[in-house]
Amino acid sequence: MEAIADSAIIIYQMGKVGSTSIHRSLEHADLTLPIYKVHFLSDEGMQHGEEFHQKTLKIPWEETPHIQTSQFLREQIQSNPAIQWKIITLVREPISREVSEFFQYVHSMYPELLDAEGNLDENKATRILQTKLMFYNPEQNYTCRWFDMEMKGMFDIDVFAHPFNQKDGFTIIQQGNVDLLVLRLESLDQTFGQAMTQFLGIETSIEMVRSNVRAEQKRGKTYQHVAKSLTIRESVCEKIYASRYAQHFYSPSEIEQFTQKWTLTS
Repeated sequence: MEAIADSAIIIYQMGKVGSTSIHRSLEHADLTLPIYKVHFLSDEGMQHGEEFHQKTLKIPWEETPHIQTSQFLREQIQSNPAIQWKIITLVREPISREVSEFFQYVHSMYPELLDAEGNLDENKATRILQTKLMFYNPEQNYTCRWFDMEMKGMFDIDVFAHPFNQKDGFTIIQQGNVDLLVLRLESLDQTFGQAMTQFLGIETSIEMVRSNVRAEQKRGKTYQHVAKSLTIRESVCEKIYASRYAQHFYSPSEIEQFTQKWTLTS
């Protein structure tokens, strides 16, 4: 990879929050700035990523392309403070993100749930998800910790110290050589064009290019069915949505709607 001259865009976010659509949209927009996409850059994040890929996914760390991108960007950030970083990050309703992540890695983390043809036992999957969510701990959970671990750990930006515009579904934070756009996945259809125009300082609106990766995967229909039929105890929902993460990015009425969604049978 060539050294970055003046400025670059980084799509920098936790997994399973819809970043592929953002990446493809920006690529189709034919922007002049280079675009990178990573999940972690901090020391703690890199260590977590290495352990997860080698121990859980059984993928050699050095052979993972987005890890190589993370290492390259870390070098650029640490060696050249004059670079202006345009960082785009996303958030997603925490229970939906947990369900999506479960299906992404079920073959590696829960191979016993798959038969010889790779089909997933929906009833067992539902019970495991219910159990996982029952023991959800905001202080240790990846979703709830990501901004402190990554954005604060790498750029010293405390996202929770900046108000989030829950009505518009996005907020722009400027600090030092970083311009940070925080987008809410559930609001993308309504706010994507406005947010990108304002953030990038361009006149032409960028079209949203949808990337429905889940529908292309083998267990896409099973994912849709389990996600639709999954029910969770109200007390569990209350614990998850009482987290600093959920309270910061979602309004009380939105949290009430999420709670009703997961506690009522569809």
